Amino acid sequence: MSERDEREMPADGGDEFENYIVTGLLRLMRRMPYESIKVTDIVREAGVSRMTYYRHFKSKSDVLVSLVEYIIRSVNPVCHENRRNGDWYRFWLTLFDYADRYSSALKTIIDAGQRNLILECLNRSAFPHLQKEESAEVSYRLFFLSGGMYNVFVAWLSAEEREPPEKMAEICCSFMKGIVSEDAGFGEPESGGGK
Repeated sequence: MSERDEREMPADGGDEFENYIVTGLLRLMRRMPYESIKVTDIVREAGVSRMTYYRHFKSKSDVLVSLVEYIIRSVNPVCHENRRNGDWYRFWLTLFDYADRYSSALKTIIDAGQRNLILECLNRSAFPHLQKEESAEVSYRLFFLSGGMYNVFVAWLSAEEREPPEKMAEICCSFMKGIVSEDAGFGEPESGGGK
């Protein structure tokens, strides 16, 4: 594992043992198929006891979810501020900067066939404000954007040669025109003209 891989684990995303477990699982995932990794392998790699493991996690997927949720929690406040200010370029740039910062871990999750965890975490964290009384249109628009964002990130992270975050922010801004309104909300779509 490279020095960057070791540093990409969140120092403040949980306690020290949780970070050891996340890092240990990622190292194992780079060496062996995800399905064949057992809790015994993880605790040995992380240098923790089974009791410590189960104090923090119920399953392997919980370990990966904790990492993805940490990344999303870290980026969300900045992105939501940019969105509220109508600065879509900064919104996308921030997302791609964070994805780039954690690209090794995210790519490991994708390569292990666990990309669905990323989408589940994105959906769960991106839309906590949805209320039962929200219209179906608002709800579906948010899921449309979430799915699109997820697919763009997976394709970008999986590419042999990735465009820099600045270029990706430009690309995403260009195809977002007409999908979201200019008032920085995921509200009404811009009208395509009159009757």
